[in-house]
Amino acid sequence: MKPVGVEMCEGCGRTIQDRFIMRVIDTSWHEDCLVCCVCRVQLQHSCFARDNKIYCKLDYDRLFSVKCAGCGDRLLPHELVMRAQSLVFHLHCFACVVCCQVLQKGDQYVLRGHQLFCRADYEKEMFLLQQHGPQSPLGDDFIVDDGSRPRDGRR
Repeated sequence: MKPVGVEMCEGCGRTIQDRFIMRVIDTSWHEDCLVCCVCRVQLQHSCFARDNKIYCKLDYDRLFSVKCAGCGDRLLPHELVMRAQSLVFHLHCFACVVCCQVLQKGDQYVLRGHQLFCRADYEKEMFLLQQHGPQSPLGDDFIVDDGSRPRDGRR
C-alpha cells in the first residue's frame, strides 16, 4: 500500500519524485516511463490507450483503425463510407473488381469473398462458368443497396 500523497509510476512501479508527473487514464507515470508499448517511443504530447496499454498515434492507428476493404487504407472518422455486410469501403473503392465502375446507392451488386461485382459483370462471369461447369443459380447472390445514403466513418 502506498503512503497518502505519494505517486507511483505505472511504468516502472517506483515512487515519482520528479517535478512533473504524467497522468494517463487515472494512472501516474515518470516522463521517461511513458512510452508506446509497441515501438517504445517516448510519449510527450499525446498518447492513446486501449486495454490498459499505451500507444503512440501511429501504432494505435495501424493496429486499431478500421481499414477500407477495397484499398486497405485507414478510414478516417469524417469520411463517408459504403458498407457491404461486415465490410466497409471508401466511396471511391466501392467498385466492381472487373470493370472498376463505382457502385452507387441503389445499384445491384454481388459480394463474393471480399470482392464486389456489378450485376452485368457477375452475370457474364456466371454465363462463362455455366458454359464450362456445373449449373449454379444466380438468384440469391444479389444484394441491393438498402437505399440509405453513404454514412460517415464513425463507429
